[in-house]
Order: sequence, then structure tokens, then C-alpha cells
Amino acid sequence: RLALHKPAYSAANFYKDSGVWQAIARSSRFESMALLVISVNALWIAIDTEWNEKEILSDADLVFQLAEHFFCAFFFVECLVRWM
Repeated sequence: RLALHKPAYSAANFYKDSGVWQAIARSSRFESMALLVISVNALWIAIDTEWNEKEILSDADLVFQLAEHFFCAFFFVECLVRWM
């Protein structure tokens, strides 16, 4: 019976209780922005797969390089915010 009333899992339960980083990580705007970037990244993967003929990123057109670096930087910052 207790297992039925188990609280839902949330990564926010592991964030610190005070500070600016946890406030950012818990905000609905941050979560919405992260989900938007994840969705755009999924679309970008399809575009990249279809139109980028180069196998190595440094050989690809500039637009492909910039997009990959943007997504990498965003997800790195997202991890930093969530772990700070």
C-alpha cells in the first residue's frame, strides 16, 4: 500500500535548497527553454543527417559547425546549472 503512494521522481529533489543556481534550475522558464532546445536539437539532427555530407565536423560548412557548438555549449551550461 505504501508503494502506491510513493512520491513521483523529480531531479529537483536532488538540487540544493538555497542559492541562485537551484532557483534557476527549478524555474519553469529554464525547464521550458531546455525542452525547446532539446526539440530543436532533434530537428537539427535530422537536418544535419540529410544535408551535411562531411563526416568530420571541422570539414563541414560553417552553419553545421556553429549549430553543433551552440548545442554543445547549451547542454554544458544546462548541466552546470543543474549540478551547481
